[in-house]
Amino acid sequence: LSSGNNTEFIGEPSKNPDEYTCEIEKYYKLTVDYTFNDQNNYQNEGDGLYYDFSEYLDLLDPFFDSRIGSSGYGPGVGGFMSVMKAESVGSVQLPLPNGEVLKINIISEKPESIQLNMTNAAVVINNTVKLTATVSPETASDKSVIWTSSDESIATVNSNGAVTGKKVGTAIISATTINGLTATCEVSVLFTDVSDASKFFYNPVYWAVDNDITTGTSPATFSPNEKVTRGQIVSFLYRAAGSPAVSGNMPFDDVKAGKYYYNAVLWAKNNNITTGTSSTQFSPNENCTRAQIVTFLWRYLHEPEPSKMTSFDDVAAGAFYHKAVSWAAENNITTGTAPTKFSPNENCTRGQAVTFIFRAISN
Repeated sequence: LSSGNNTEFIGEPSKNPDEYTCEIEKYYKLTVDYTFNDQNNYQNEGDGLYYDFSEYLDLLDPFFDSRIGSSGYGPGVGGFMSVMKAESVGSVQLPLPNGEVLKINIISEKPESIQLNMTNAAVVINNTVKLTATVSPETASDKSVIWTSSDESIATVNSNGAVTGKKVGTAIISATTINGLTATCEVSVLFTDVSDASKFFYNPVYWAVDNDITTGTSPATFSPNEKVTRGQIVSFLYRAAGSPAVSGNMPFDDVKAGKYYYNAVLWAKNNNITTGTSSTQFSPNENCTRAQIVTFLWRYLHEPEPSKMTSFDDVAAGAFYHKAVSWAAENNITTGTAPTKFSPNENCTRGQAVTFIFRAISN
Protein backbone atom coordinates (compact mmCIF):
# COMPACT_ATOMS: atom_id res chain seq x y z
CA LEU A 1 0.00 0.00 0.00
CA SER A 2 1.80 3.13 -1.14
CA SER A 3 1.15 6.82 -1.51
CA GLY A 4 0.65 8.52 -4.83
CA ASN A 5 -0.53 11.79 -6.34
CA ASN A 6 -3.54 13.19 -4.41
CA THR A 7 -3.56 10.20 -2.14
CA GLU A 8 -2.77 9.80 1.54
CA PHE A 9 -0.90 7.05 3.31
CA ILE A 10 -1.97 6.63 6.93
CA GLY A 11 0.24 4.99 9.51
CA GLU A 12 2.93 2.39 9.29
CA PRO A 13 2.49 -1.34 8.84
CA SER A 14 1.64 -3.19 12.03
CA LYS A 15 3.75 -6.06 13.39
CA ASN A 16 2.98 -7.86 10.17
CA PRO A 17 4.52 -5.78 7.33
CA ASP A 18 1.70 -6.92 5.08
CA GLU A 19 -1.01 -5.34 7.28
CA TYR A 20 -2.13 -1.74 6.85
CA THR A 21 -4.79 0.55 8.24
CA CYS A 22 -6.88 3.01 6.24
CA GLU A 23 -9.40 5.63 7.31
CA ILE A 24 -12.73 6.11 5.60
CA GLU A 25 -13.16 9.09 3.27
CA LYS A 26 -9.46 9.04 2.38
CA TYR A 27 -7.74 7.87 -0.81
CA TYR A 28 -5.12 5.13 -1.17
CA LYS A 29 -3.22 3.43 -3.93
CA LEU A 30 -2.68 -0.33 -3.87
CA THR A 31 0.20 -1.59 -5.98
CA VAL A 32 1.21 -5.24 -6.46
CA ASP A 33 4.30 -6.17 -8.51
CA TYR A 34 5.18 -9.72 -9.51
CA THR A 35 7.27 -11.87 -11.85
CA PHE A 36 6.19 -15.07 -13.57
CA ASN A 37 7.36 -18.41 -12.21
CA ASP A 38 4.93 -20.43 -14.32
CA GLN A 39 1.86 -19.82 -16.42
CA ASN A 40 -0.80 -21.30 -14.17
CA ASN A 41 -3.69 -18.91 -13.50
CA TYR A 42 -2.20 -16.31 -15.80
CA GLN A 43 -4.01 -14.86 -18.79
CA ASN A 44 -2.34 -14.34 -22.17
CA GLU A 45 -3.13 -10.85 -23.36
CA GLY A 46 -1.18 -9.36 -26.25
CA ASP A 47 2.54 -9.55 -25.70
CA GLY A 48 2.61 -10.84 -22.13
CA LEU A 49 1.10 -13.04 -19.44
CA TYR A 50 -1.02 -11.34 -16.79
CA TYR A 51 -2.35 -12.48 -13.45
CA ASP A 52 -6.14 -12.27 -13.13
CA PHE A 53 -6.85 -9.64 -10.44
CA SER A 54 -10.63 -9.58 -10.88
CA GLU A 55 -11.03 -11.29 -7.47
CA TYR A 56 -9.22 -8.31 -5.91
CA LEU A 57 -11.98 -5.99 -7.08
CA ASP A 58 -14.61 -8.35 -5.73
CA LEU A 59 -12.91 -8.30 -2.32
CA LEU A 60 -12.35 -4.54 -2.29
CA ASP A 61 -15.77 -3.45 -3.49
CA PRO A 62 -17.61 -3.80 -0.12
CA PHE A 63 -15.14 -1.40 1.51
CA PHE A 64 -13.68 0.80 -1.22
CA ASP A 65 -14.76 2.78 -4.21
CA SER A 66 -11.96 1.40 -6.36
CA ARG A 67 -10.85 1.58 -9.94
CA ILE A 68 -8.00 -0.03 -11.82
CA GLY A 69 -5.25 2.31 -12.91
CA SER A 70 -3.11 -0.28 -14.71
CA SER A 71 -2.76 -4.03 -14.83
CA GLY A 72 0.54 -5.02 -16.35
CA TYR A 73 4.06 -3.92 -17.16
CA GLY A 74 5.18 -6.25 -19.91
CA PRO A 75 6.30 -9.80 -20.65
CA GLY A 76 7.71 -11.74 -17.67
CA VAL A 77 6.60 -9.24 -15.05
CA GLY A 78 3.21 -7.99 -14.03
CA GLY A 79 1.48 -5.58 -11.79
CA PHE A 80 -1.80 -4.35 -10.51
CA MET A 81 -2.67 -0.85 -9.31
CA SER A 82 -5.92 0.48 -7.94
CA VAL A 83 -6.73 3.94 -6.59
CA MET A 84 -9.22 3.46 -3.77
CA LYS A 85 -11.41 5.61 -1.58
CA ALA A 86 -12.18 3.92 1.73
CA GLU A 87 -15.92 4.03 2.32
CA SER A 88 -16.86 1.35 4.84
CA VAL A 89 -15.36 0.15 8.11
CA GLY A 90 -14.13 -3.43 8.02
CA SER A 91 -11.24 -5.66 7.00
CA VAL A 92 -10.25 -7.28 3.74
CA GLN A 93 -7.54 -9.85 2.93
CA LEU A 94 -6.01 -9.96 -0.54
CA PRO A 95 -4.14 -13.13 -1.61
CA LEU A 96 -0.89 -12.09 -3.30
CA PRO A 97 0.63 -13.94 -6.26
CA ASN A 98 3.50 -15.17 -4.06
CA GLY A 99 1.12 -16.87 -1.68
CA GLU A 100 1.23 -14.20 1.00
CA VAL A 101 -1.81 -12.25 2.15
CA LEU A 102 -2.15 -8.48 2.32
CA LYS A 103 -4.52 -7.44 5.10
CA ILE A 104 -6.17 -4.02 4.96
CA ASN A 105 -8.11 -2.68 7.95
CA ILE A 106 -10.53 0.13 7.26
CA ILE A 107 -11.45 2.32 10.23
CA SER A 108 -13.25 5.56 10.83
CA GLU A 109 -11.47 8.47 12.51
CA LYS A 110 -9.84 7.76 15.83
CA PRO A 111 -10.84 9.80 18.88
CA GLU A 112 -8.80 13.00 19.08
CA SER A 113 -9.97 14.32 22.45
CA ILE A 114 -12.04 13.42 25.48
CA GLN A 115 -13.66 15.69 28.06
CA LEU A 116 -15.69 15.02 31.18
CA ASN A 117 -18.65 17.10 32.28
CA MET A 118 -16.80 17.76 35.58
CA THR A 119 -13.16 17.92 36.59
CA ASN A 120 -14.02 18.12 40.29
CA ALA A 121 -17.05 16.58 41.96
CA ALA A 122 -18.34 15.86 45.43
CA VAL A 123 -20.59 13.01 46.47
CA VAL A 124 -21.99 12.15 49.89
CA ILE A 125 -21.00 8.71 51.14
CA ASN A 126 -23.30 5.95 49.81
CA ASN A 127 -24.64 8.34 47.15
CA THR A 128 -23.90 8.58 43.42
CA VAL A 129 -22.80 11.28 41.01
CA LYS A 130 -22.92 10.82 37.22
CA LEU A 131 -19.94 11.63 35.04
CA THR A 132 -20.33 11.97 31.27
CA ALA A 133 -17.53 11.63 28.73
CA THR A 134 -17.60 13.48 25.39
CA VAL A 135 -15.34 11.95 22.75
CA SER A 136 -14.44 13.95 19.63
CA PRO A 137 -14.61 14.12 16.68
CA GLU A 138 -18.23 13.27 16.06
CA THR A 139 -17.19 10.96 13.23
CA ALA A 140 -14.99 8.76 15.45
CA SER A 141 -15.99 5.17 14.81
CA ASP A 142 -15.63 4.03 18.42
CA LYS A 143 -16.44 6.50 21.20
CA SER A 144 -16.49 3.93 23.97
CA VAL A 145 -14.51 4.64 27.14
CA ILE A 146 -13.22 2.57 30.01
CA TRP A 147 -13.93 4.00 33.48
CA THR A 148 -11.54 3.42 36.38
CA SER A 149 -11.06 4.67 39.95
CA SER A 150 -7.70 5.34 41.57
CA ASP A 151 -9.04 4.01 44.88
CA GLU A 152 -12.13 1.82 44.87
CA SER A 153 -12.22 1.78 48.66
CA ILE A 154 -13.14 5.49 48.44
CA ALA A 155 -15.18 5.64 45.23
CA THR A 156 -16.23 3.15 42.59
CA VAL A 157 -17.35 3.86 39.04
CA ASN A 158 -19.43 1.68 36.75
CA SER A 159 -19.32 1.29 32.97
CA ASN A 160 -21.76 4.19 32.56
CA GLY A 161 -19.71 6.70 34.57
CA ALA A 162 -21.82 6.55 37.75
CA VAL A 163 -19.56 7.20 40.74
CA THR A 164 -20.55 5.90 44.18
CA GLY A 165 -18.96 7.18 47.39
CA LYS A 166 -17.70 4.38 49.64
CA LYS A 167 -15.77 6.19 52.36
CA VAL A 168 -14.63 9.72 53.07
CA GLY A 169 -11.62 10.71 51.00
CA THR A 170 -10.56 11.62 47.48
CA ALA A 171 -10.28 9.43 44.40
CA ILE A 172 -9.39 10.17 40.79
CA ILE A 173 -11.93 8.86 38.29
CA SER A 174 -10.55 8.33 34.78
CA ALA A 175 -12.21 7.78 31.41
CA THR A 176 -9.97 6.34 28.67
CA THR A 177 -10.70 6.01 24.94
CA ILE A 178 -9.80 3.00 22.79
CA ASN A 179 -6.63 4.75 21.66
CA GLY A 180 -5.49 5.76 25.14
CA LEU A 181 -6.73 9.34 25.54
CA THR A 182 -7.70 10.03 29.16
CA ALA A 183 -9.74 12.60 31.05
CA THR A 184 -9.99 12.70 34.85
CA CYS A 185 -12.23 14.00 37.60
CA GLU A 186 -11.21 14.41 41.23
CA VAL A 187 -14.07 13.11 43.35
CA SER A 188 -14.37 13.99 47.04
CA VAL A 189 -16.53 11.67 49.12
CA LEU A 190 -18.24 13.55 51.95
CA PHE A 191 -19.72 12.85 55.35
CA THR A 192 -23.50 12.86 55.32
CA ASP A 193 -23.52 15.65 57.92
CA VAL A 194 -20.72 17.74 56.38
CA SER A 195 -21.89 18.26 52.81
CA ASP A 196 -22.72 21.98 52.79
CA ALA A 197 -19.63 23.85 51.62
CA SER A 198 -20.98 27.12 53.04
CA LYS A 199 -20.59 25.91 56.64
CA PHE A 200 -17.62 27.42 58.48
CA PHE A 201 -16.33 23.96 59.41
CA TYR A 202 -16.58 22.38 55.92
CA ASN A 203 -12.95 22.84 54.79
CA PRO A 204 -11.46 22.34 58.28
CA VAL A 205 -13.25 19.01 58.70
CA TYR A 206 -11.88 17.54 55.49
CA TRP A 207 -8.45 19.05 56.13
CA ALA A 208 -8.42 17.33 59.52
CA VAL A 209 -9.52 14.01 58.02
CA ASP A 210 -7.00 14.23 55.16
CA ASN A 211 -4.20 14.94 57.65
CA ASP A 212 -5.19 12.12 60.03
CA ILE A 213 -5.99 14.56 62.81
CA THR A 214 -9.42 13.03 63.33
CA THR A 215 -11.84 10.63 61.77
CA GLY A 216 -15.60 10.69 61.89
CA THR A 217 -17.83 9.46 64.68
CA SER A 218 -18.86 6.75 62.21
CA PRO A 219 -17.79 5.89 58.65
CA ALA A 220 -20.56 8.17 57.32
CA THR A 221 -20.77 10.95 59.94
CA PHE A 222 -18.51 13.52 61.55
CA SER A 223 -21.01 14.97 64.08
CA PRO A 224 -19.77 18.59 63.85
CA ASN A 225 -22.25 19.80 66.49
CA GLU A 226 -21.32 17.24 69.13
CA LYS A 227 -19.31 18.42 72.11
CA VAL A 228 -15.62 17.61 72.11
CA THR A 229 -13.79 16.34 75.20
CA ARG A 230 -10.46 17.42 76.62
CA GLY A 231 -9.01 14.04 75.71
CA GLN A 232 -10.13 14.47 72.11
CA ILE A 233 -8.77 18.00 71.83
CA VAL A 234 -5.24 17.16 72.97
CA SER A 235 -5.34 14.11 70.67
CA PHE A 236 -6.22 16.38 67.74
CA LEU A 237 -3.29 18.66 68.57
CA TYR A 238 -0.92 15.74 69.12
CA ARG A 239 -1.74 14.31 65.69
CA ALA A 240 -1.43 17.75 64.10
CA ALA A 241 2.09 17.88 65.57
CA GLY A 242 2.92 14.58 63.89
CA SER A 243 2.38 12.28 66.89
CA PRO A 244 5.92 12.67 68.26
CA ALA A 245 7.49 10.13 70.60
CA VAL A 246 6.85 10.72 74.30
CA SER A 247 8.70 9.83 77.46
CA GLY A 248 8.37 10.31 81.18
CA ASN A 249 5.79 9.45 83.80
CA MET A 250 2.15 10.37 83.56
CA PRO A 251 1.33 12.83 86.38
CA PHE A 252 -2.44 12.49 86.03
CA ASP A 253 -4.20 9.69 87.88
CA ASP A 254 -7.20 9.70 85.53
CA VAL A 255 -5.16 9.08 82.35
CA LYS A 256 -4.51 5.37 82.14
CA ALA A 257 -2.03 3.59 79.90
CA GLY A 258 -3.73 2.12 76.84
CA LYS A 259 -6.21 4.96 76.38
CA TYR A 260 -6.17 6.54 72.92
CA TYR A 261 -5.31 9.92 74.48
CA TYR A 262 -2.50 8.69 76.79
CA ASN A 263 0.46 9.75 74.60
CA ALA A 264 -1.31 12.97 73.62
CA VAL A 265 -1.88 14.03 77.23
CA LEU A 266 1.69 13.17 78.23
CA TRP A 267 3.02 15.12 75.24
CA ALA A 268 0.78 18.09 76.08
CA LYS A 269 1.93 18.08 79.70
CA ASN A 270 5.62 17.77 78.77
CA ASN A 271 5.27 20.72 76.36
CA ASN A 272 3.35 22.94 78.80
CA ILE A 273 0.24 22.87 76.66
CA THR A 274 -1.85 21.74 79.62
CA THR A 275 -1.42 21.73 83.37
CA GLY A 276 -4.52 19.62 83.93
CA THR A 277 -7.62 20.51 85.90
CA SER A 278 -5.50 19.87 89.02
CA SER A 279 -2.02 18.61 89.75
CA THR A 280 -3.25 14.99 89.58
CA GLN A 281 -6.26 15.23 87.28
CA PHE A 282 -6.58 15.94 83.56
CA SER A 283 -10.33 15.18 83.26
CA PRO A 284 -10.08 13.65 79.76
CA ASN A 285 -13.80 12.95 79.49
CA GLU A 286 -14.96 16.42 80.47
CA ASN A 287 -16.20 18.64 77.68
CA CYS A 288 -13.59 21.10 76.49
CA THR A 289 -14.57 24.77 76.70
CA ARG A 290 -13.88 27.36 74.06
CA ALA A 291 -11.43 29.08 76.39
CA GLN A 292 -9.53 25.84 77.00
CA ILE A 293 -9.04 24.93 73.36
CA VAL A 294 -7.86 28.42 72.42
CA THR A 295 -5.43 28.30 75.32
CA PHE A 296 -4.15 24.86 74.26
CA LEU A 297 -3.55 26.21 70.75
CA TRP A 298 -1.82 29.34 72.02
CA ARG A 299 0.54 27.31 74.18
CA TYR A 300 1.13 24.79 71.38
CA LEU A 301 2.35 27.69 69.21
CA HIS A 302 4.66 28.91 72.04
CA GLU A 303 2.42 31.64 73.43
CA PRO A 304 2.79 34.35 70.75
CA GLU A 305 2.27 37.83 72.17
CA PRO A 306 -0.83 39.63 70.86
CA SER A 307 -0.32 43.24 69.76
CA LYS A 308 -3.52 44.29 71.49
CA MET A 309 -5.92 42.86 74.03
CA THR A 310 -9.33 41.59 73.02
CA SER A 311 -12.45 43.74 73.26
CA PHE A 312 -14.78 40.82 74.07
CA ASP A 313 -16.91 41.83 77.05
CA ASP A 314 -16.83 38.34 78.58
CA VAL A 315 -13.05 37.88 78.55
CA ALA A 316 -11.69 39.35 81.78
CA ALA A 317 -8.21 40.82 81.85
CA GLY A 318 -7.08 38.49 84.62
CA ALA A 319 -8.45 35.26 83.09
CA PHE A 320 -5.96 32.47 82.23
CA TYR A 321 -7.20 32.61 78.65
CA HIS A 322 -7.07 36.42 78.21
CA LYS A 323 -3.91 36.56 76.10
CA ALA A 324 -4.84 33.40 74.23
CA VAL A 325 -8.24 34.75 73.19
CA SER A 326 -6.69 38.12 72.28
CA TRP A 327 -4.15 36.35 70.06
CA ALA A 328 -6.85 34.15 68.50
CA ALA A 329 -9.11 37.11 67.72
CA GLU A 330 -6.23 39.15 66.30
CA ASN A 331 -5.29 36.28 63.97
CA ASN A 332 -8.84 35.46 62.87
CA ILE A 333 -8.75 32.08 64.56
CA THR A 334 -12.00 33.05 66.23
CA THR A 335 -14.51 35.80 65.61
CA GLY A 336 -16.42 35.04 68.79
CA THR A 337 -20.01 33.96 69.18
CA ALA A 338 -21.12 37.58 68.72
CA PRO A 339 -19.33 40.86 67.93
CA THR A 340 -18.67 41.47 71.66
CA LYS A 341 -18.87 37.91 73.00
CA PHE A 342 -16.43 35.00 72.98
CA SER A 343 -18.42 32.71 75.34
CA PRO A 344 -15.31 31.22 76.99
CA ASN A 345 -17.21 28.78 79.18
CA GLU A 346 -19.37 27.32 76.44
CA ASN A 347 -18.52 23.78 75.43
CA CYS A 348 -16.62 23.55 72.17
CA THR A 349 -18.09 21.48 69.34
CA ARG A 350 -16.17 19.15 67.07
CA GLY A 351 -16.78 21.52 64.16
CA GLN A 352 -15.42 24.48 66.14
CA ALA A 353 -12.44 22.49 67.38
CA VAL A 354 -11.12 21.47 63.98
CA THR A 355 -11.81 24.99 62.69
CA PHE A 356 -9.72 26.58 65.46
CA ILE A 357 -6.87 24.13 64.77
CA PHE A 358 -7.10 24.59 61.01
CA ARG A 359 -6.96 28.38 61.25
CA ALA A 360 -4.18 28.39 63.82
CA ILE A 361 -1.93 26.01 61.87
CA SER A 362 -2.72 27.73 58.55
CA ASN A 363 -1.72 31.08 60.05
